[in-house]
Amino acid sequence: MRVGPALPLDILEEQITGWVFLKLDIDEFGKVANAVVTASSSSRLNELALSAVRKFRYRRELVENRFMPMKDVSATVFFHYWQLAEAAGCSTNYE
Repeated sequence: MRVGPALPLDILEEQITGWVFLKLDIDEFGKVANAVVTASSSSRLNELALSAVRKFRYRRELVENRFMPMKDVSATVFFHYWQLAEAAGCSTNYE
């Protein structure tokens, strides 16, 4: 389950787009136990991406009848202005 990032108004107004690459550790319950930014297109997006991925939930890995934690899972959070504007209830013109 992925959760979109909550965005402050200044990010929307400036129409900032970009991406954040992260490494995650997932616990035995499918929750993100640790998240680290490995690269990003803008440092202004890092905390927003970290906040979003901490709400992600993953399918649990079953090994020998036990749910196992996972290490170094890659994740990417993309920020595209037109998608963000629609999510915020703004109208966009595609023509």
